[in-house]
Amino acid sequence: AGGVDVLSVPGVHRKLWLRCHFAGARGMGFRDRHYLLADAGLPEFPQDFPDTQAGQQEAASQAADSLRRFERRPPKKRPNFGVLGIAAPHGPDWGSLSAASDPAGRPAICRPSQLQLLTQRHCFF
Repeated sequence: AGGVDVLSVPGVHRKLWLRCHFAGARGMGFRDRHYLLADAGLPEFPQDFPDTQAGQQEAASQAADSLRRFERRPPKKRPNFGVLGIAAPHGPDWGSLSAASDPAGRPAICRPSQLQLLTQRHCFF
């Protein structure tokens, strides 16, 4: 069960699609392919390779789209990411990973003093 990617010039894709469909081919969109690969636990290029140049460009494109959608919403309907403790809501901030090991660099919502219940070892059964 292999796959083939077909790219066509505008105006030809309808005829090509009908010929392939009647010959027994099955079509799948990029979003469906992404969901199938995610369910199977298989990596997908470039989304699952952020250290490559293509992965960085894809992340920047998705971050720009997310920011555009965020800015189109009315200010009263936007989530307050600062209160939620989300430093980079629209794209990955890889530089903050090294700062996360420092307790002073963590958001107030993640300080160890507020998570004492999780660190206590109790037997509940």
